[in-house]
Amino acid sequence: MVFEPVTTLTIEEVDGDWARLEPEWHLLWRELPNPTPFQTFAWVSACLRGFPEECARLAVARGPDRLVAIAPLVGTETIHLAGSAISDYQDALVAPGFERMVMTALAEHLREQPHRWSECRFENVRPESALLFGDFGDNYMDVIESHEVCPVLMLTDGLSRTGLPQSVPAHQQEKVRYYRRRAEKAGKVEFEAVTWELMDEYLEALFRLHRARWQRRGQNGVLEDHHVQTLHRLAAPGLFRADVLRMYGMRLDGKLIGVYLGFVCGERASYYLSGFDPVAQEFSPGMLLIAHAIAEAVREKAGCFDFLRGAEAYKYAWGAHDSHTYRRTIRRV
Repeated sequence: MVFEPVTTLTIEEVDGDWARLEPEWHLLWRELPNPTPFQTFAWVSACLRGFPEECARLAVARGPDRLVAIAPLVGTETIHLAGSAISDYQDALVAPGFERMVMTALAEHLREQPHRWSECRFENVRPESALLFGDFGDNYMDVIESHEVCPVLMLTDGLSRTGLPQSVPAHQQEKVRYYRRRAEKAGKVEFEAVTWELMDEYLEALFRLHRARWQRRGQNGVLEDHHVQTLHRLAAPGLFRADVLRMYGMRLDGKLIGVYLGFVCGERASYYLSGFDPVAQEFSPGMLLIAHAIAEAVREKAGCFDFLRGAEAYKYAWGAHDSHTYRRTIRRV
């Protein structure tokens, strides 16, 4: 179906074998000016395989000679993007310069299928997202509103004695020094990055340590859900191959007492979650792993460290400041 003859954009619905699009998907993702890990083929395909009960289809826009947009859509009455419950940023993949053309085509595609949906809800969308472009026209309620808070630490060039950037407040750096000394008095402390050979060990340790920490509070953590565990097992190899995954381990006398899971995309490092042994809480392995991850982000020349969604107090202790995502809701009236 050709919606924009001038631009030769088309929308296809792709069912079943999405893997055939992986090479083009990866090239388009690399072309994005500010990509996120949640837009990678590895992450989105893992979301769809980890949560197979969702009705999924893929909107694909092609220009004259290449793929210019991908929108992984799920749902029937309410349409949203794949992975909405566990992806801190949501977005379509749209090549620079095609934002308005793609959204015009997508809007027309959806308007032609009123029997398939009553609402579109795009959540956790960054302000520069193509999903905020365009107008669905008459007979539609279209609301864009602030959605989530995502605290972000800017990484300055100058480093302190802790190896952390000077943008981390002095009181937080002193805490890092204090807990590092405590841990070193207890035994040999080692920080290491995940390798292909260590990936299974790290993932299983992450699930186990995260569960132990939350069970001590009498609660279930997000990793208690077997669908979420399946997603991470499926996504991790592809994210590792794309050089996006960042997993760090903290060992005390050889024992893995903490695991950090995050990402690096372009100049943005981000912290997704971690798990640590509650017995080792006196050493604050969670804090020490974040400090290690920030120092590694500086070494990799990242410009910022994103704590992702949620306004938890500990994020601001590191010197993070709020950024915001948006929600766009479109309903027929």
